[in-house]
Amino acid sequence: MQKIYWHFMLIFCCMFFIGGVVYAGDLVIAGYTLVSKSKAGTSGYESTYKAIVINNGDYPAQNVTASLTGLPGSITAVDSNISFPDVQPRSSVISSDTFTLRQRRPAALPPLRLVWDISALYLYPDFTMNCTPDSLTLSQGSTTTMSCDFTSVNNFSGTITVSVVPQSAGLSAVPFAVSVSLSPQGTGRLHIAVNAESGMAPGGTAFTITASSDDKSHTFTQYVTIVETLSAPKVQIIYLVPADKEVDPQAVYGMERAIRHLQIWYQNALGLGKTFSLSYPAVRTYKTSQRAEWYTVYLNGTSNLFFWNNVTAEGFALSGGKFYDQDTLWIYYIDAEPSGDQLYGGAASVAVLPAHDVQGIGGKDPQQNICRWVGGLGHELGHAFGLPHPDPATDYFALMYGGYLSYPNAYLTGTDKSSLGNSPFFLPRAATNTLFDCSTLN
Repeated sequence: MQKIYWHFMLIFCCMFFIGGVVYAGDLVIAGYTLVSKSKAGTSGYESTYKAIVINNGDYPAQNVTASLTGLPGSITAVDSNISFPDVQPRSSVISSDTFTLRQRRPAALPPLRLVWDISALYLYPDFTMNCTPDSLTLSQGSTTTMSCDFTSVNNFSGTITVSVVPQSAGLSAVPFAVSVSLSPQGTGRLHIAVNAESGMAPGGTAFTITASSDDKSHTFTQYVTIVETLSAPKVQIIYLVPADKEVDPQAVYGMERAIRHLQIWYQNALGLGKTFSLSYPAVRTYKTSQRAEWYTVYLNGTSNLFFWNNVTAEGFALSGGKFYDQDTLWIYYIDAEPSGDQLYGGAASVAVLPAHDVQGIGGKDPQQNICRWVGGLGHELGHAFGLPHPDPATDYFALMYGGYLSYPNAYLTGTDKSSLGNSPFFLPRAATNTLFDCSTLN
C-alpha cells in the first residue's frame, strides 16, 4: 500500500485551493447538514452540523479528517474537527461526527466562508514483490532457481515487466518469462534461473531484480555467495544425439526445466535445507558418430546390457563422465530406444534415459503430461544417488517406487532421507521452495 497524505485548505466562496495544486483524487467539502441548534448563554447561539465530502479522484480515500482553520470574524468554533468513512472514487459521504459553531445571533451558517484543512490516505493501486530465498550459495559453474511472488494491492491490474542486473561478470539471472500479468486482487509468480560461470572468483556478489508497471516500480537485491567448485559435487545432464537424429530444442528445454524442478522438489521432500548442486549449463548436447540402432546391436557385454554399455561408453568418451564419480553425477539422455530386455535406468552415479524419455520430457507424449516424465527423471536420479526401490506394500507412492507416475505428488521414505542427508551431493544450497508447474515446465 502506498501511503501518501495530501493536506490542503479549501475556501468555498470561490472553490479554489490556497497554496496548492488540484490533484486527481482531491476531496472537496461540498455541503452541510444541520443536526441541532440552541441558545448558548444570554447572547449567543450554537449550531451543530455534519459535513459532506466528495471524492473527485480515481482512488479510494481512507482516514479522512477535516479541521476548521478559518472562520468569519463573527463566528467561533466550539468543536472544529470531523472525520469521515472511507470515500470511494466519484462518490460522497457524510461525516461520522459533527462540528459546532457559535454565533452572536441565530443567523444562517455562511458555509461558503469556511476554511478546511483536509487530510486523507489515498489507496493507489499497486503491487508487492516478495522473492525467495533472500540469499543464495552457488559453487563455480553451477545454477539454481529462485522465485518472486507478486500480489495485487488496491485492485491493481496489469502487466509487470521484470528485469535483472547482475553486479559481477560471470553471474547471470534469467527470468522464466519477461513479465507477469495480475488481475485485481490476484497473484502471480515468476521463477528465475541464477547462474554462476566456472571462472567466477569465490566471494560475495549480488544482482538486482526490478519489477515495473507504468509509474510503479519495486526492486529486490538478491545476495549470492560463490564457493569453489571442489566443495560442491554437481549433477550434469548430457543429451546424446545419434548421427541419424536431430537436436530437439523442446527436449533440451524440458531437460533443463525438469532438473530444476527436481532440485526444488528434492529440497522440499528432504526437509533439511539441502539439495543437490546443478551444473551450469545444466544440459550439454553432443552429436554422436553412431546411428540410433547401433546402441542396441553392437556387441558389448551380455545382450541385455548392450544398450547400457554402449550409451555409457559413448557418453563417457564425449563428456568425461565415469561411474562412481565423486565430483559429478551424470545423466545421459539419448535419442535411441533399447530393444527387448535391454536395461537402462540409474546406478553408480550414472543414469541413462532412452528415446521415449527424450520425447516425454519434450512434451511429445500424447498420452501422459510432462510431470510423469519429470518424475521418471527424478526416479532414475534417485537410483544414481544410490536409493533402492522401497517395499511397495508400505511405500507404493514413494518416488522410488510408483510415485514417479503421480509426480510431484510423491515422497521420499525415511531411509531415502537418511541416505541423501549424508550424501556429499546434498549440501545447504538453498533454492526457492515453490515449485513451478511441471505440466508446462513454466
